[in-house]
Amino acid sequence: MSKKITTCVILLFLLLSFFTGSLTAEASNLPEVSVTANSLNFRLGPGTQYFSMEKLTKNTGLSVLANENGWFLVRKKNGSTGWVSAWYTSNPSAAGPISLAGTGKAKVDVNSLNIRTGPATSYPRIDSLGRGTELKVLVEENGWLLVRLTYGSTGWVSKSYVSGYEAAQSPDQVAVNASGLNFRIGPGTQYWSQEVLGRGAKVNVMANENGWLLSRKDDGTTGWISGQYTSNPSAGGTVSLEGRDTVRVTAADGLNIRVGPGTGFARFDTLPQNTPLRVLADENGWLLVRLSYGSTGWVSALYTSSSQPGGGDQPDPGGEQPDPGGDQPGGGDQPGDPQGMKVVGYYSSWSAYSGFTPSNIDASRLTHINYAFANIGRDLKVAVGDPAVDPGNFSKLNALKQKYPHLKTLISVGGWTWSGKFSDMALTDASRTAFADSCVDFILRYGFDGVDLDWEYPVGGGMHTNGNRPQDKQNFTLLLKKIREKLDARGARDGRDYLLTIAGGINTAYTNNTEMNVLHRYLDFANIMTYDIHGSWDAYTDFNAPLYSGSDYSPQYKWSVDAGVKAWLNAGFPKEKLVVGVPFYGHRYDGVVNANNGLYQRYYSGASSIGYAEVVDGYLHAPGYRRYYHAESMVPWLFNGSTFISYEDEQSIKLKANYIRDNGFAGAMIWELSYDPNRVLLNSLCDGLK
Repeated sequence: MSKKITTCVILLFLLLSFFTGSLTAEASNLPEVSVTANSLNFRLGPGTQYFSMEKLTKNTGLSVLANENGWFLVRKKNGSTGWVSAWYTSNPSAAGPISLAGTGKAKVDVNSLNIRTGPATSYPRIDSLGRGTELKVLVEENGWLLVRLTYGSTGWVSKSYVSGYEAAQSPDQVAVNASGLNFRIGPGTQYWSQEVLGRGAKVNVMANENGWLLSRKDDGTTGWISGQYTSNPSAGGTVSLEGRDTVRVTAADGLNIRVGPGTGFARFDTLPQNTPLRVLADENGWLLVRLSYGSTGWVSALYTSSSQPGGGDQPDPGGEQPDPGGDQPGGGDQPGDPQGMKVVGYYSSWSAYSGFTPSNIDASRLTHINYAFANIGRDLKVAVGDPAVDPGNFSKLNALKQKYPHLKTLISVGGWTWSGKFSDMALTDASRTAFADSCVDFILRYGFDGVDLDWEYPVGGGMHTNGNRPQDKQNFTLLLKKIREKLDARGARDGRDYLLTIAGGINTAYTNNTEMNVLHRYLDFANIMTYDIHGSWDAYTDFNAPLYSGSDYSPQYKWSVDAGVKAWLNAGFPKEKLVVGVPFYGHRYDGVVNANNGLYQRYYSGASSIGYAEVVDGYLHAPGYRRYYHAESMVPWLFNGSTFISYEDEQSIKLKANYIRDNGFAGAMIWELSYDPNRVLLNSLCDGLK
């Protein structure tokens, strides 16, 4: 018991010192870890896409300030701060006391302000920030602020040259003290959890009921958390749970209840007509309400009335129509693009673990975001793929749509890993119908605009554990037909269109195992995965996505983006619905025979995929590496005598974009957005489509 009391005293001291904005080099109570790898990058931000300031040697001691998805914000003995991968330290689960939600915000108040690795002019300069740059302040020390930029990196700036910073914390703001805390729709463990909040996450408390806090996040969503796992379990808030009025639902076909005040927030239920609601607060035409069974959420005030049942009802299918967020049929696909090109970006759920969340996406240059991936459950219905990050990511996607009303989001089901149950699910009309219904429920619940099926692959191919059968060829078409019917029925009810797309393979095996000349009728468009043409499964080095096949000799098969596209067209798929895939990643081969600049050579030490940002940061300008370019295949590669890297750069991406534009295809699809955090390839792609 005495150890527990001592631990609590230490934690209380740390919390008090950090929330008052001090971080001194003498703070000996910070969690300490040491480097376990022979060499560990000390980066500007939490992920391999961030610049490495130096390499730390084995056994280097570090103080942990914060933990974000497996990356530590740490401080060296000399006072400089940076990020390291927790997996290569002596205690990967360590959690520092700093909240990455910040203690306040500030803006640069001079034309140019140096940001440094530590709190003094003697520390190296990282960059110069322009006037008006927004900063999230994490902590203050001796007139210097440890800040975080909007794209995730951290550093120190002089407090004398910023404005707007107020360190005081609202008495009703609390920070999460647990490594993961459920954010629920009601005050108790029996209520559904919208997402899991990480340690240090801050929320504003609106009310307190029996130790459960009705809270609001910075993005506007509301929910309940257990007060005992926060920095102030007794926080009270100003909202009365008794309510100030009672209203009833007037929409004849039901009223959506959401996690925040707007159609961009996820829907978690539809309330029948005449459902009584206790009004707790109102905001811009939306009501924060409480249901009779205790849960809370937001509804549109337009479809409620304080009158008794039967009086003043306004029939309106779906309760929130018309939806001002670009949801009308045919809308939202062309803003800012005179050619009407689709730019579809896949976002992978696991990117959140390296710090690249949907909030990092530049959605101004995209027309669609496909979220990868949802799974197929044992009941052969759509299921959340990663409950630890998906709900939070879904909320961030909905926030993006509020900022960019033209944007459409789709939930992508399956992928390489989760295609095992497609064949069983598509086998009968009953199973197809149940799955299609679950698709509709899923997109309504989480705020998506459509469904993208990534079945890898019908009839054969994919993982060896996948189920498949010859009937998949016809059943795939029937499945798409059924989903289209269900989406159209719901769309008619809601007064909008819901999207249905697929991601398909590049080779003739795929086109032979599908009814391309029929299934396109049920699709808004299809994404062809014109990449992974060569990789670690081959015996020789080669290109990931050659635009055309070269005439030079290769000891293995040749295929190309152009060949794959023509296979689809020859199978009867219309080009105006064909979205051509471009990779923001490549393949690295090690132990390569030093001949022909590494191209078409045996390799003996393995191969792996590598993102564009990692290529630039770690290899493009590294000693010994040289860039080569294949004039026929129109792609670059790097070679240093033993390592061969096939990748894309601004030149090759723009050539692919020109190819898409000049051939009249529907647009471009990207796998995957987190590989290009600085948007170098994205900008080149969009410029090439014009």
